[in-house]
Amino acid sequence: MKQFKYTARNKKWIIDNKKKYLMINNLSSQRKYRVEREKEAHENKDILGENQRLKENYFSHTKDNKYFKSFNDRPYSLISSKNNSFILELGSGYGDRSIKLAQDGASVTGIDISETYISLAIAKAKKLGLPQDRLLFKKMDCHCLDFQDNFFDFVCGDAILHHLDVGVVLEETNRVLKPGGVAVFIEPLDGNPLLKLFRYLTPEARTIDEKPLSRNDLKIIYKSWIVLSEYYGILCAPISALTSLLRITNPDNIMVKFAAILERKVNVLSFFHSYNQYVLLHLIKK
Repeated sequence: MKQFKYTARNKKWIIDNKKKYLMINNLSSQRKYRVEREKEAHENKDILGENQRLKENYFSHTKDNKYFKSFNDRPYSLISSKNNSFILELGSGYGDRSIKLAQDGASVTGIDISETYISLAIAKAKKLGLPQDRLLFKKMDCHCLDFQDNFFDFVCGDAILHHLDVGVVLEETNRVLKPGGVAVFIEPLDGNPLLKLFRYLTPEARTIDEKPLSRNDLKIIYKSWIVLSEYYGILCAPISALTSLLRITNPDNIMVKFAAILERKVNVLSFFHSYNQYVLLHLIKK
């Protein structure tokens, strides 16, 4: 039997691997605490509801104008809801998007870290008479998906990645998607200074761990997927927020319309992409 020689080279190998183990263990612990903080924020403070109430009470035009509605509905046109489609929604929240996809004919699984949200979503689905073989809600951590490889045709999520470890979640997303499968996410971006100010002034509608996607985050995503992106809000978001505060009745007022026209022209240039409010990530598994 060959004996292990404790040479300087072997010693370095042992030390390096010990460091790697400790680093991985530390990252795992940090992620665990992050998930627990997110869970507490959503279950005890209803951060999702607070965010929606804030927009409803003070900035209703940001969600009610037709340009945002069209952008927010884009995932439905990118995801096939045929009877043989299996769809996973990450961070399903109150369940509205999963329910809509199931009503359109797909078999949908919605997961969330919050038991409260899962219970509300299940109750809503039961009230609508949707069977469990068509729609299932489960409590689950998006960092560790309890599904077999190559299972889903589509994975989607609405403002969920920026609450999580993006790299880990997208690795898991890639794993559970079938070859050529599609993932669609709408996520906030960190580049717009006015939106940074808005987020700073509304901490009650945020969790301490959420972090809008940066240019570096997008670069990492682009390396691992075939990516088709769309952007919204470099002008429409701040202008619609302003017209909300001015108490203008029509969310599709002339100021917002003009902002939308100008925004389409501005977004032709990639330099401005990261200054938008949202990015729609249309990801195709390589």
